[in-house]
Amino acid sequence: MKEIVELMSSFSVLIASIAGLMAINKWKKERYEKVKIESIESLEKSLRNVRNKIVEIQIQNINDSLIKELNEKMALEGSVELYDIEAFIVIKEQELDKVKKELVEAGKRLGEYCDYQGDSMRFSYNYFFTISEQMSSALARLKKALKNSSVNMDQDVVSFITELLIENKERFDLVDFSLIQSPFTILQNEVISTSMKVVSLGFDNENRALRIVVAEKIRLHSLMPKSILISLKIFIMKFRMAGDVILMSDKYAVVVEYSGIVNIYPVDGKTFNEVSSIHKRNSRFTLLRRKPLI
Repeated sequence: MKEIVELMSSFSVLIASIAGLMAINKWKKERYEKVKIESIESLEKSLRNVRNKIVEIQIQNINDSLIKELNEKMALEGSVELYDIEAFIVIKEQELDKVKKELVEAGKRLGEYCDYQGDSMRFSYNYFFTISEQMSSALARLKKALKNSSVNMDQDVVSFITELLIENKERFDLVDFSLIQSPFTILQNEVISTSMKVVSLGFDNENRALRIVVAEKIRLHSLMPKSILISLKIFIMKFRMAGDVILMSDKYAVVVEYSGIVNIYPVDGKTFNEVSSIHKRNSRFTLLRRKPLI
């Protein structure tokens, strides 16, 4: 009888130990899932802010009031008054600085998420980071062209850019201007619209890149098999963006690589369809070779 009591007691202790371990494991798993969800939500918030700022820069109307406000501020600081094109550059640079600060935060959130879930969301971050870098490079090329140009600076921004592009002394192209300002602004100019062409696909790439992160957040909240289906959807979203020619003039094309990185390539006399076909084929093949579907 005594042995039976001791056996039952030992068995009770074993059951209690197993229950305790199961409770601890459940707590760890819940904590792990909670941290992952918090990380992806923070990443989404940061990239959404980046998206909003980039869109604001591209559609921002550089009007007389903005230039006047900037010149009044510089006058208070003892600086000389700027021409419209100089004010345009300063305003764009100030806004891009805000984007870069937000990208620093987004990079931290991405690092936190990668610690738990790998590099699956690096595609979207790469897109936002490199599109902002291309915008900064476009501004740098504009500043260089401005320095070496003989175009009269005492005119509005679009008129100046029109003459600068026609002068064509420096590596400053219509796609550069289209990166930092909506291409529809300058294409309203008759001289530019008849002498140069820019293709803006209007795929709303900033939103497409952000939707990948949103889909990942939904996946973390989902159970099997829905989470697997969302993983497949995320891959398809990346696949469709990979190789996209988002801007193209008669000289240069702005392309999304398989990794989400945005690069600029010379067109070399190719048509849009030829350029698009080459980059889509190369990027999508690389994406398929490097990443499993799930």
